[in-house]
Amino acid sequence: ATSRNIIGPPQQSPLKGLCIYVVEDDKLTLQLLTHILRRDGADVKSFLSVSEALQALDHQQNEVPQQKQRPNIILSDIS
Repeated sequence: ATSRNIIGPPQQSPLKGLCIYVVEDDKLTLQLLTHILRRDGADVKSFLSVSEALQALDHQQNEVPQQKQRPNIILSDIS
């Protein structure tokens, strides 16, 4: 059984409102990381390669300022 705090307001996630880019070439790992981060409130954009992530960053440079959401965090594996 899971213990939950049923008294008081729910805790706000520290990831809420953050834009996180996840770059991972292993599809299953990418899906897992994306799921966990979204569950915890982050706005996640997932990429299977560095080139995809760089294209997304480049595309954002050309968007109108009101629509830009640059990543607060880029999470990538080293290899």
